[in-house]
Amino acid sequence: MKILTTAMLTAVVAAAAMLPVQSVEARQRCYDVRVEKQKQVKDDNRVLGTALGAVAGGLIGNQVGGGSGKKLATVAGAVGGGYAGNQIQKKNQRNSTETVIERRCVDE
Repeated sequence: MKILTTAMLTAVVAAAAMLPVQSVEARQRCYDVRVEKQKQVKDDNRVLGTALGAVAGGLIGNQVGGGSGKKLATVAGAVGGGYAGNQIQKKNQRNSTETVIERRCVDE
């Protein structure tokens, strides 16, 4: 029985050795690319720009006029400065980019 099993195993191995072998080698060519991406916005509501603009505008408005006109100028300066600061920060956030390296691969 042992001889028969060994003979069968030898026949199977010999038959397997005669089967055509199909080699599938997937080759890829990879390279690094510099990519400009917009930076992630940390202050979506632009609170910092609005607050700084309002303070600056209020200080400037306070220098104008006298009496109740001075109060009105301070408030108007704070509102205008807040809006200006908000818009300046908005523009800076839109134009803020970073360069990152991305690996790209193509099949050959």
